[in-house]
Amino acid sequence: MRALVFVALTACGGAQGPSVDSPRLASSSFVDGGAPDAPVDSLPSFAELASRAPEVAPGMRELARGESTHAELVHSAASDTCIRVAFAADAPVNVHVESSSGIALSRTTDASLSGVVAPRGPLCIRRGDGARVSFDGAAGARVRWIAWGAP
Repeated sequence: MRALVFVALTACGGAQGPSVDSPRLASSSFVDGGAPDAPVDSLPSFAELASRAPEVAPGMRELARGESTHAELVHSAASDTCIRVAFAADAPVNVHVESSSGIALSRTTDASLSGVVAPRGPLCIRRGDGARVSFDGAAGARVRWIAWGAP
């Protein structure tokens, strides 16, 4: 019986190693046509962050977007304004949002790679005031973020 199984496997090519003529897949860096040493962007794109708007900031309009660790989100608001910020970082960061007058609106102490600033609801500032955000983490950390506001 074993002899029959061996003969059957040999006849079907199952007991042989790969053929010299069998095609081989190229390494993954060449399959997509990219350069072999091209850097890989580990952060979600702005489009991916923006796609979260319906769940994160329903009814809000985009105020600003950037790839920086410090930014002014609102400057001298024309009316009371509420904001939301979604972010992604390549290293854990703490997020601080404060008004232009220096009042802390939100501070995190549990560094993370992504999230929503003030996850329980929007941060609001008074007419005439502003808001700025800062992401503190490892030196050279990259952060991509989008801010939405209403009205």
